[in-house]
Amino acid sequence: MFMAGKRQHTLPRFLLKGFASRESGDQRFTWVFRRERPPFETNITNVGAEGDFYGSAGKGSLDDEITRREGEFASLIDALRRSQAQVPDGSVQLLASFVLHVAARSSNVRDAFAEGADRVFGTLASAVSTPEGAAKVTKEHLRSHPKTIRKMVREKLTERLGRRPTRNELAIAEARAKPTFLAAIDEVAPAIYWQAAEVMRRLQSEIEPAIKRAHNTALPRVMSKAGRREQLLRKLVWTVVSFGEPVILGDIGPIALCDDGRYDRLLADMEKVQGIVLPISHHQAVVGSSGKVDLLPALLNQASAELSRDFFVSSTREVDPRLHQVLSARAAILSDEEWVDFERDLLE
Repeated sequence: MFMAGKRQHTLPRFLLKGFASRESGDQRFTWVFRRERPPFETNITNVGAEGDFYGSAGKGSLDDEITRREGEFASLIDALRRSQAQVPDGSVQLLASFVLHVAARSSNVRDAFAEGADRVFGTLASAVSTPEGAAKVTKEHLRSHPKTIRKMVREKLTERLGRRPTRNELAIAEARAKPTFLAAIDEVAPAIYWQAAEVMRRLQSEIEPAIKRAHNTALPRVMSKAGRREQLLRKLVWTVVSFGEPVILGDIGPIALCDDGRYDRLLADMEKVQGIVLPISHHQAVVGSSGKVDLLPALLNQASAELSRDFFVSSTREVDPRLHQVLSARAAILSDEEWVDFERDLLE
């Protein structure tokens, strides 16, 4: 069952099988809901499968390490599905590792950063798309980073004086040179534009491979080190909770219950997390909390759909149609308002 290979799953199949709509021999099927497509039933081997998502397979590869960990994770989840009680203390460490493992390995994480990188790239490319724009961005950058001009002035002044200039000499020289330097940018704007265009072309081809490398480089650290997040997760009380209505599993994986009542993605600031929920079957979830939490299946399903980027799975086609409509509504890593602030800072 746990074989490394070219088709690599961004959500483990042993987790997906808990959302099976039917079985045929050893084959399990589930209903998949994707953006702008009708729901369809398919074998779970086809869900979240991408070619070489974690890189080439083989001994010692990242895919091989993920496959190795899946054996112990699968045994744990199978045991928890048969349970209706608090997770034993001896299983909490492994469960905490698994929750972070699912959150970190998914395509949701990689795609979110790719979307962010594309948006940043688009903002920069648009800003320098003309010689005038390139000159404007260069001037704004120099005004907000005065050390750049100061460094060039210091180097020229040191060369002319044959010694390091005093602070007063440097201040006078910088005040005189800055207006002339900024004005000269307009004269060399075409050269800045062509240089910026070449950089943009190179960056565009490198964004996706760079994000894939960064994701695959970070995953082994997530899997091998008990970082601060995992230590916090280990302190939670974990319970298997059953529901009287179907729950879905989104490509986001685990959901955070925040102290302000929101259901959200696992946050960088774990101090705001009151609890964590990971659906493990169509009627069960493992819940970690530091106190009593009111877990509503309808809100959990809504959050799973909104935070997922590409799909969610269900054991039945008869889910609330609003879930399909809100799929990916909150998948972006930043809100539109946060992006506006970020892009403004980026161009200063």
